Amino acid sequence: MIANAYIHIPFCASKCVYCDFYVELAKYGRQAAYVEALNKEIALRYQQDDSNNVELPPLKSIYIGGGTPSLLEASVYQQVFETIEQYQPFSPNAERTLEINPNRLASTMADYKAVGFNRVSIGIQSFNPLELKKLSRQHSAEEAISTVYQAKKAGFINISIDLMYGIPLQTLDSWEATLAQAIALPIEHISLYGLQLEAGTPLETLVHKAKAHYPLPTDEACLAMYQLAIDRLTQAGFHQYEVSNFARNGLKSTHNLAYWQGKPFWGFGAGATGFVSGVRYENSTNLDGYIANPLEMQAETVVSALEQLENSFIFGLRLTEGIDIEAIEEKTDPVLWGKVVPVIEKAVGKGQLHHLPSTGFLAITPEWFPKMNGVLADFVNLS
Repeated sequence: MIANAYIHIPFCASKCVYCDFYVELAKYGRQAAYVEALNKEIALRYQQDDSNNVELPPLKSIYIGGGTPSLLEASVYQQVFETIEQYQPFSPNAERTLEINPNRLASTMADYKAVGFNRVSIGIQSFNPLELKKLSRQHSAEEAISTVYQAKKAGFINISIDLMYGIPLQTLDSWEATLAQAIALPIEHISLYGLQLEAGTPLETLVHKAKAHYPLPTDEACLAMYQLAIDRLTQAGFHQYEVSNFARNGLKSTHNLAYWQGKPFWGFGAGATGFVSGVRYENSTNLDGYIANPLEMQAETVVSALEQLENSFIFGLRLTEGIDIEAIEEKTDPVLWGKVVPVIEKAVGKGQLHHLPSTGFLAITPEWFPKMNGVLADFVNLS
């Protein structure tokens, strides 16, 4: 049953050099038309899925991502929430997250909280001025800090920030300073991202053509940064519950947990991806096309039983609590299960995976976290 929803707001004031997400420059407008199309899509998808006449459970989470969702006023999201509630109620404790960029708020933090948001995710990336410049971020370290305190003053308890390592010119010392500043803030959640040099982005060109000005840290340095983050955040009371995510006081991301646990979710908005009734769909990334027909698909794929099995390992093993392989085996065809058993046994034999003594769940061995992509690759294309 679908109890989670993602909404994509593609508008940005400018596009960062490392970004390969679908975004539209806000200066070209069309936000009002987009919001109208978004509300239309929400209504149509619910009506389309109503064929089984099954009552939907209350939504446990909704995540507004982008882009820069905070470029739209709080009243817009009040409309969106009201549209959703015509078809599916929110759980009383539903996690409602708004992504925010420092110095890019169309409304006050208090206004966003008043319309129902109870969690903010602030894209900070670094507190080092030179590193922010290399990423073409349009905010300063001081503005990032101020944004966190604005959220706290408005009454937000569940505040998350994004940090990035592997940035051009970043050193272990500058990364340690960023971590120290983050720990000093009144936040409950941190997501870490190792910089990925995505093909076709301006940063890829800069790194390849102007290496002297955009030197990337070595793989060894990035590994040291990742391990330093684990050490510092753990000491500060943050629990690592996923390979790149840390939470204090039990405030894990309900929404992201749904992804890692393979649960279905709505995807609304241009470029959004959803997973409903065993079908993965991706909305059009053409703004005009989406506004004209918000149900226009860019891709739609039936997820096979084999792929669902692969995904249960690829995503579930990212969690430090591991996965319940007995429960997975019970709902898996014996022939398919036979394909995964040798892979599990091989990884356990190498010490890459182990069974947690407290639950019996299968989990990545901690020292393999930095190299987990190599472990998870064995669960791809099991056929």
